[in-house]
Amino acid sequence: MPEQAFRNPGAGRINLSEDEAVILHSLFQSGPQSRADLAREVYFSRSKVNDLVGKLLSRGILQEIQRNGQGKWMDLSVNPNLGYLVGIDLGTTSVDVGLADCSCVMLDRLSATTDVNEGPEVVLGEAVRLLETLLVQYDVREDQLLGIGVGVPGPVNYPSGEVIGGQFTPGWEGFKIQEILVARFPGVVIRTDNDANLMAMGSHQAGMAKDRSDFVFVKVGTGIGSGVYCRGQLHRGFSSCAGHIGHTCVDFNGPVCRCGNRGCLEAFAGGPGIAVAAEEAVAAGESEILRSLKEAHGGVLTAVEVGEAAAMLDPAALQIIRRTGTLIGTVLAGVINLYNPELIVIGGGISKIGNLLLAEIRREVLKRAYSYTTMGLQIEYSPIVDDVGVIGGVYFARDGVFAVDGEIISEAGRN
Repeated sequence: MPEQAFRNPGAGRINLSEDEAVILHSLFQSGPQSRADLAREVYFSRSKVNDLVGKLLSRGILQEIQRNGQGKWMDLSVNPNLGYLVGIDLGTTSVDVGLADCSCVMLDRLSATTDVNEGPEVVLGEAVRLLETLLVQYDVREDQLLGIGVGVPGPVNYPSGEVIGGQFTPGWEGFKIQEILVARFPGVVIRTDNDANLMAMGSHQAGMAKDRSDFVFVKVGTGIGSGVYCRGQLHRGFSSCAGHIGHTCVDFNGPVCRCGNRGCLEAFAGGPGIAVAAEEAVAAGESEILRSLKEAHGGVLTAVEVGEAAAMLDPAALQIIRRTGTLIGTVLAGVINLYNPELIVIGGGISKIGNLLLAEIRREVLKRAYSYTTMGLQIEYSPIVDDVGVIGGVYFARDGVFAVDGEIISEAGRN
């Protein structure tokens, strides 16, 4: 089904023929290529490629560049001056906004502290303020913006962009982010999805999952979620809710999770759950180091302090991290048995807690998953943990800008 287009007629979205989209797809995936390379890559005749490239060059969508910056041989690439793309990563406690050119090269990124509980108008207002700052800094006019991709820390009804699951983001239920952003940036293509999905997209396009077709990106932050890639395509599921592994039960008698159920993985292994465990350790007199860190941080403990204490070999902090990794690994073992991915990428703020967490996740996966599903499996931290959501938003925006008969380029022609 073509995606709802929150834009002015004729603005933002760039329509292509199916054959033009094939050419652009190849350049998106492989980078600059010669006409001969393109013909081999897409199985078109040289004459057909020459015709299509000529049309795309005349429209300013493609440009010719010297191969390796010198010599007479020319390659083709997407014209970075065609316009600008924006990625917005709305977190539970922060917002990140990145500005990129049309070839998805990031120009800059700005961040600010926010609280998702303050509601969409406040949080999006901060995102708009950051974007306006970037536009001024890089002398970009608003009419040069082509697309904005937004990640939300909760379920999103794709493709309408309506936020669902109000228990995860109070005050956001039924809110359509596209409508408020298009009112501020008329003519710009606006797309919204769950933040873990965009992190998976960023990892697939520019991170360690590049060129991997079957992988899972796991975001471990305030909440826990995942983005699932299957055969090179993001899998959202029947009702756009695939990947919510944080609400897998790991203890039937555990604490009540924000989803309303008891004993969810997120309630133990998300940022707030780790902080609760640290507070309990201090109250029980089990950690002088955590008590000192609590006093030094205004009477508050977070997962960051647990990581600091673990780096000082505090037994209580080490035990909290081991338990966190064990629980995450237990749930991932089930995911791996079901899906058999080739790669698990761990991202989100909690991934900065240290290598002990990753080691415990790996250990528990190897212990609990069916041995044949772990053959060749990699489990790694994301090397672009701070930027992956914004990068995914930029690529998400790009795919929405280029369309085939009104349908987004990454999904045109799919069943």
